Amino acid sequence: MSAVTSAREGPGLGVTIVTMVLSFNVLSTMLLAELPGGNLANYGVTGLFMFTVVTVGLFARKSIWVGAEWMLLMAWLLYAVVPAMLSQDVESSMFKVLTVLQLAVWALAIQQSILWRMGATAPLLMYGAAVTVAYAVSFAGIGVGVVEGSPDATGRVASTLVNANTFGAAAVMGLSLCLLAASGPLGPKAWLIQVVMALALVVAVVNSGSRTALVGMLFLLLGASWAFQFWRLKQFVRMFPSFLMIVVVASATYFVVKDMPVFADRVDSVFSLEDSNSMVSRLWDFIGVVGAGSLSAEEGGESMSQRFELVLVGLDLLLQSNLVGIGPDNFRSLIGAYSHSNVIEILVATGVVGILLYYSIYVALVWRCASILRVDRSHRVARMALVALATLSLMDIQHVSYDTKQGWLFLAILIGTVEVARRRALASRTASNKADKRTAEDSHAPEATGVMATPRLVSQTTLAPSTPIKLDTDRHVALKAIRPLKD
Repeated sequence: MSAVTSAREGPGLGVTIVTMVLSFNVLSTMLLAELPGGNLANYGVTGLFMFTVVTVGLFARKSIWVGAEWMLLMAWLLYAVVPAMLSQDVESSMFKVLTVLQLAVWALAIQQSILWRMGATAPLLMYGAAVTVAYAVSFAGIGVGVVEGSPDATGRVASTLVNANTFGAAAVMGLSLCLLAASGPLGPKAWLIQVVMALALVVAVVNSGSRTALVGMLFLLLGASWAFQFWRLKQFVRMFPSFLMIVVVASATYFVVKDMPVFADRVDSVFSLEDSNSMVSRLWDFIGVVGAGSLSAEEGGESMSQRFELVLVGLDLLLQSNLVGIGPDNFRSLIGAYSHSNVIEILVATGVVGILLYYSIYVALVWRCASILRVDRSHRVARMALVALATLSLMDIQHVSYDTKQGWLFLAILIGTVEVARRRALASRTASNKADKRTAEDSHAPEATGVMATPRLVSQTTLAPSTPIKLDTDRHVALKAIRPLKD
């Protein structure tokens, strides 16, 4: 059955239940992991989701799709066992491999739920909604390490996602999926919901105080203009009501909350030059790094200097391992801290071969998007997916994502959405080719050319040349007689 036919017939009750449980799983991933007892509750919701996927798959006889990205992840995990067994801390290294394996199985189940439904609007929006709720919860005093910063000016919001950098990256990924959902056809109500959610996520990124997240968000918004082709006048005019809606909603929200003490405190903490944790101060340090051309703590900020030192230490450990890698999670075991870079973390842990295998997952996703663009160069879902992946790659330079639930949830939803778009694009091209073929065949038919078909020659013994032919009622054509053809 084709993808188009399946979508027309509806997802079915089982698939609908799977999508609902997945939405709860997304919420639990964002909200429960760092709350007291929340990790066990999150495992329970994840287990329920996996059970639902397996049950529906077996009883409804659903097909299982295993993409190239997932196979490459399995290849990377198999190779990671080699440096893990050779590492100094084998137990920690193998535990990390098994953790990523669990995430891989979970990601595979998420992809099935999206493909079975032939769409991913609910998970796309739920990711951003979960981050938005996590941001709101940060002011309720619930959770561990909710707000980071000095006692007088709590400048960086960490929410329920471990720390401010992780929260900022999750907010950018949520904004990416929100824009990806907006690339499809939406009604006015859905547009309004997405506009409000997008504004909340932008505010969340700013409040996180993460420079990596802020740079990623700016890159994402710039790339979205390419994906939606805003430079074209026709497209800009079509999107103008949406821009107007964003301005109206943002202005209305500002006038409603501007006098609230909590809002005023947040504005002061974000834009304060006295608080070293505020976004303005951290950006000023970053500009100092770029302008001075130095990564010293005096000229560019202590955080940037420490991260650069971690890169140098990581490269030294890689050389000591003869480029094979020191094993997953051994960077933390040996140095006492993560490298704050997904690229360095994977390179040091699994060596040159490992990093090539891991980032070939990204290459496979790019190839999947390219197959859609070969059919339709203006396909907004494929374009926006490329921008989202490029944003994640940019943040990977200063953010570790290979072992996080938020990272693999994002990638699983992204890969599943792109595969659905690819199937629909190919089905549409196939239907278009069939229609063109039928049109071509009809155009070569005698009736289509305006030339009357030559009558079948009748034997002279049964019908004289001057005998009239009866009326053809089907064609409404009457031939009075068959005249002899001239040489």
